[in-house]
Amino acid sequence: MPGGTAVFETGFYHANSGRRSELTVIDPDTRRIVEVVDLAPEHAPHGLALDAARGLLYVSVEGGPDRSGGVVVIDTATRRPIGHIDTGAPGPHWFVVDATGTTGYASNKEAPFVSVADLRLGKLTDRIEVPGSEGIAVSPDGSRVFVAAPYGSFAGREGGAGGRPANGVRIIDTARAEVTATLATEGLVFPVHHTATGRVLRASCAWRPIPGPRSAGTPRGG
Repeated sequence: MPGGTAVFETGFYHANSGRRSELTVIDPDTRRIVEVVDLAPEHAPHGLALDAARGLLYVSVEGGPDRSGGVVVIDTATRRPIGHIDTGAPGPHWFVVDATGTTGYASNKEAPFVSVADLRLGKLTDRIEVPGSEGIAVSPDGSRVFVAAPYGSFAGREGGAGGRPANGVRIIDTARAEVTATLATEGLVFPVHHTATGRVLRASCAWRPIPGPRSAGTPRGG
């Protein structure tokens, strides 16, 4: 069940005209939209994590005044929500599931931790301290989680300037539930991917300030 999410009416995370709630299901063979699933009252869906073996799709959604940020659980057979897991953060952004399908990890933008969820119980079980986070990936054996941190603050400053944490990919030892090392990078890291051969792929982005009240910065080329 390949698909995509509609997050905002217009704009981007730090400056938008409102949140949307659609999940679009796409047939990759015909390249056609099969269905648009409305997740309302959940809104601002971001990350997708598919557990094909168990027929479950996990979709991270932002919180609001009347609901917590978390992960919506979708039955891929019916394409309907069957659960919601609270991540303890208002803006969970990306979500990954280990190979066993029993543990999930959410990166939470500004919140200073990665959320750990027991997918069998459907609840938050731990928080692992990181200085905000963007992309996230889990190793095939589930022993390590790789987290892009800190998050993109649109502040126009990088590295350790002004007390900001150094850019890089934090490596979490899942047995110890803590960061044990950092792969340093020059620029902010957004997506992170762990390949089947053991390589960690990441993409960095630099920021530049732009004038105007809407935002303090934007991605170069954005």
